[in-house]
Amino acid sequence: MPGSDVRDQRFESILTLDSLRQFDQLALTEADDMFLQVVPKRSNTPVKGEADKRGDWDTPMQIHGWRWAQGYDAAPHAAALNASDMRVTALGVIKTVDSASPVLAKLCAQAELLTLAQIKCFKSAGTAHGTQIEFLSMKLEQAYIRNYQIYTSARLARPCEIFELSAQQITMTCAPQTATGSRGAEVTFALDVSARRVS
Repeated sequence: MPGSDVRDQRFESILTLDSLRQFDQLALTEADDMFLQVVPKRSNTPVKGEADKRGDWDTPMQIHGWRWAQGYDAAPHAAALNASDMRVTALGVIKTVDSASPVLAKLCAQAELLTLAQIKCFKSAGTAHGTQIEFLSMKLEQAYIRNYQIYTSARLARPCEIFELSAQQITMTCAPQTATGSRGAEVTFALDVSARRVS
């Protein structure tokens, strides 16, 4: 089961209609370049989505939007900042309901540990370097789905779902696009969430 952290108690619950409406505004109505893969520790097999193969993912889940944040907004402006006071949100995801939805809902209900949850974003690379290149990745290790909602989105005009992932380790990787359109060298930021330590 997920450990309790007193710092998390300051966060507003996403399980409200107001939070759902706000999150729904982040969704891109036309989204074909953002994908999610979730690997439960128990099965060690990726949850099967309905999107076509992308990169080294055979059956990823296509998503319409996501959000993650960190910061010291609770600290007084004149106060010295301490890493232990940093707030780290869960990573929220919005996607269309598909055959993976019951699996995600079950993983949340059972508070099942995930070895990996990762979002990859792609962009056009030009005809000389294939169709698309991966330019942004958010990788969560030792993670849980901490809440799950299914609803009808007026913006997307279809059933959708919103869920949040919390993790012990978060790694953000971005690769710039070179002048020729190819993928450049990766730049990485890794955060140990429980220790609030950057590596």
